[in-house]
Amino acid sequence: MLTSLQELYTTYEQTLKDVRKKAKLFDGFFGLGKDPKKDPCHEAFYEAVGAWVADFVATEPSQGDIWTVAQFLVQHPLQYRERECYWFMFAAHGHLKPMIPLMTPDTCRLVHDCLETSYKKADRMPLQKELLKTLKKNGQ
Repeated sequence: MLTSLQELYTTYEQTLKDVRKKAKLFDGFFGLGKDPKKDPCHEAFYEAVGAWVADFVATEPSQGDIWTVAQFLVQHPLQYRERECYWFMFAAHGHLKPMIPLMTPDTCRLVHDCLETSYKKADRMPLQKELLKTLKKNGQ
């Protein structure tokens, strides 16, 4: 189950490395050439993770499986913090939203605590703030 999600992340990272290797020295600077930051692989990754989560949610997963997937989505980007792929992996936290209604209060608290301890307040975007608020409300 989780293996196919992990493969999406690995494939994305490798695809982005390949895009960077093929880029010319000044691609992306001053609007020149093909900007690797605007490559379709970013959107393809984000959409693939969303599709994976939709399929996952449709299986009516156990709380243990939900926790495993949520923990992966939250913590996996941390190892890529200094890489270009980090931001789309970080944005993929939004795919937690369809899982929240399936979570018990205990699972909500676990995911909330994981998200809160993994990212400092200063590093959180509005998405993470919204997730924390929703998880806290559902975990009461």
